Amino acid sequence: MNFILYIFIIAALYQILYYGLLFGKLAFFPKENPEIADSELPPVSVIICARNEAQNLKEHIPHIANQIYPNEFEIIIVNDRSNDTSCDIIESFRDMYPYIKLVVVTENEKILLEGKKHALAKGIENAKYEHLVLTDADCRPSTSDWLRAIASKFTDSTQIVIGYSPYEKKNGILNSIIQYETFMTGLHYLSHFEWNIPYMGTGRNISYKKKVYYEFGGFKKIGHIQSGDDDLFICNVATGKNTNICINHEAHCISKPPLKWGEWINQKQRHLSTAKYYKPLHKLTLGAYSATHFLYYFSLFFCCFFELGLIFVPMIALTKLTIQYVIFLKMRKVLNAPINVLQLFLIDATFVFYYVVFGIFFNPRKTVLWKRNNYCGSEDG
Repeated sequence: MNFILYIFIIAALYQILYYGLLFGKLAFFPKENPEIADSELPPVSVIICARNEAQNLKEHIPHIANQIYPNEFEIIIVNDRSNDTSCDIIESFRDMYPYIKLVVVTENEKILLEGKKHALAKGIENAKYEHLVLTDADCRPSTSDWLRAIASKFTDSTQIVIGYSPYEKKNGILNSIIQYETFMTGLHYLSHFEWNIPYMGTGRNISYKKKVYYEFGGFKKIGHIQSGDDDLFICNVATGKNTNICINHEAHCISKPPLKWGEWINQKQRHLSTAKYYKPLHKLTLGAYSATHFLYYFSLFFCCFFELGLIFVPMIALTKLTIQYVIFLKMRKVLNAPINVLQLFLIDATFVFYYVVFGIFFNPRKTVLWKRNNYCGSEDG
């Protein structure tokens, strides 16, 4: 049984180093995050892609249209072949806010990009300004200063700004798992930025300049993949020098969470389908974390069951627990996560089943589509 003990030691040490060094730098030693004054804020184009999102558009457009911003901004809503009342909703808001622009993807268009990339590319093509701010129809800014906070992170050298997008707090086990997973995902991609190896952002709250988009060739290189308009794009274009983050509370974009287990599983399948396209370094760090996370709890159980390493196993476990507690406590406040530390620990321990379930049942060949329905019939704005 000594090999179980060795596995525990290796997994625990890796987890301790990962939390202490990777997450610890984000929590306690973040690099300087420059921002520009309000007088220097650029005009921006906010782009939203929507497919059958009438109710969400009705709820969330006012939160974006009423942003307090000292310069010009436009809102481009790309209606991607909806067959609900999305067009009517957008038209009614366009009458109220002249800076809202409707762009439509029609059913007879030649779609060359998978997922929502075609709609997003069309929105970017119709954007008036160089600075683009992307979000989704089922999201709302946490405050009226969201746009100002995001845009203030653009400098002459900054071409990409990565924001944070938590989910609404709901009752139930599923929502607690979603809160944990969103929190941990944020820790990962924001911590990688701190170490100058950014690998992703979330399409619910991300910004970049047209220049970096066109220099990469738009979404053509990743157009054959269903998802990836956010993480794979950022993975390919972001560096430690051209990227900034904005995780202030007023810059959060709050999203509606999946309410059913099937919806969440489909969402995770779509996200996981892009992981194999990450750069080798990112796959190594993230894969090693997931593997040692699983092996730590797996080997800890057997060490306790067979009474292995009775002296130092508890000491190592307590060390890991303490470091985790400090990081969780600190970053929970920074990210304003609606989940308590006890829940974080409980879900962290049970999340080993996540790797087993998705490892067994996840089919990388399964296509998880961007919500597809029929075109609602309006002309481009």
